[in-house]
Amino acid sequence: MDSPPEQVFDELTSLVARIRSSASPANDAELAALEALAQAAADHGRRLSERLTALTDALATAQQLLAEVAVRDSLTRLHNRRGFLEQAGLALQLAERTRRPVALFSIGLDDMKAVNDRHGHAAGDEVLAEMAAILRATFRVTDLLGRMGGDEFAALAIECADEASAIGLLQRLHDAITERNARDGVEVALAASAGLTFYDPARGRRYLESLLAECDQRMFTVKQARKGR
Repeated sequence: MDSPPEQVFDELTSLVARIRSSASPANDAELAALEALAQAAADHGRRLSERLTALTDALATAQQLLAEVAVRDSLTRLHNRRGFLEQAGLALQLAERTRRPVALFSIGLDDMKAVNDRHGHAAGDEVLAEMAAILRATFRVTDLLGRMGGDEFAALAIECADEASAIGLLQRLHDAITERNARDGVEVALAASAGLTFYDPARGRRYLESLLAECDQRMFTVKQARKGR
């Protein structure tokens, strides 16, 4: 029976009411009709349940995508500023409970305005995406990476053993940028200035805002020194 579910429901309800109100038992035709309508109602119910399950799955997927869009940068797929701050705050709380140090890096690309003016914004976007790839290759998958806005990035190395290890990561980052610029066919050089703040909770508690401000200032100092060369 291919009747719409509303029609099946109305016919089934009407037939049931008629049989109940009748003084005599239901005849064979009425029983056959009742069986057919009941089967049709069951089929519609099954299809409705399948559609509801599909809609529920689609809604969950949409909600997941919306949540990801809210905390991810669309160009680099790194955490955006909001996402980075949320996750870094949680990581610092864990570091304080476990007394394990972390290292915070602030990275700013140099001369991006000149890159965009000379080569176009598409080339500038490519440089930003390449910087994100270099950060992924430099840090561990368990570390936090974010694009804080414009040409500024941040990284939080979780459970960084000591300051020497943090400085080693900084050197790895500079080496990766140098290696990238030395490749054949590179038209737009990538240059970056980085600041580093090492945080050991055993030496006293600090807050994310102050760590970021200190790290940004160190990055800015490096950037200004590079401009003065």
